[in-house]
Amino acid sequence: MEPEKQGFFAETKELIEQYINDHVLLVKLQAAEKIAKASSVAYFAAGAAFILFIIVMLATFLLGLFLSNIMGSYYAGFGIVIGIYILLLVALVIIHKKFLKNRIADSVIKSIFEK
Repeated sequence: MEPEKQGFFAETKELIEQYINDHVLLVKLQAAEKIAKASSVAYFAAGAAFILFIIVMLATFLLGLFLSNIMGSYYAGFGIVIGIYILLLVALVIIHKKFLKNRIADSVIKSIFEK
């Protein structure tokens, strides 16, 4: 009887170790999948943001030159463009604080815990 008990406990110990190893592997694979998805979105967003940045900079320069031509002064033309950007920044901060902050946090948490 004694050897059978030792065999049973040794086999159970091996099964438990295998289960723990499989569970750890599963958690690692799930984490890798979520990181891969997040990285994919982040790389796309970075590329799109860079292209958008270039477009906005060129449009800003052209708008500044256009307004400078109309106003007769580089300072006035580019000053108006800077004023527009300051107003946009203030509006963005207000919108972020009131509406976007919680939605972005909720979507990040949701994507982390989705199955």
